[in-house]
Amino acid sequence: TSKVDGGIPPPGHYILKRKQLERKKLSNFSHSQQWKSAYNYVAKRYLETVDRDVYFEDVRLQMEAKLWGEEYNRHKPPKQVDIVQMCILEMKDRPGKPLFHLEHYIEGKYIKYNSNSGYVIDDNIRLTPQAFSHFTFERSGHQLIVVDIQGVGDLYTDPQIHTESGTDFGDGN
Repeated sequence: TSKVDGGIPPPGHYILKRKQLERKKLSNFSHSQQWKSAYNYVAKRYLETVDRDVYFEDVRLQMEAKLWGEEYNRHKPPKQVDIVQMCILEMKDRPGKPLFHLEHYIEGKYIKYNSNSGYVIDDNIRLTPQAFSHFTFERSGHQLIVVDIQGVGDLYTDPQIHTESGTDFGDGN
């Protein structure tokens, strides 16, 4: 278990359908129980009310994308990729026990490399994200593709997975 800074969050900004709040997480295993030595995290919640299962499905999707990243890396590409791990935080003492997605804060310039609907960044600044999406499509036998690749360098967050059936990974599919 660990503690999350429960103070009033700084003003968040909106990412698609979710609000993002910067937080600090203090581990019970840390030798120093000082907030200044705590890791930076991002807590995200949907702006509109969604079923609690949606939060768990989002974690499943992101971890599935992470597994695809590991498969991609097994082929020794010039640049490896990684997907940030995500977990769920329940504020059990707040009314309604709201859920949040919690993940490490990614330091650096955040870029959206491709989208759910076919957008691909045209600056040619990064080829790895497009290669990773293409790899997932080919390696899965055209059954799925990991898209909506965004993050800092080759550390990604909030991907979507489109499947042939169109029903496997929620609304983003």
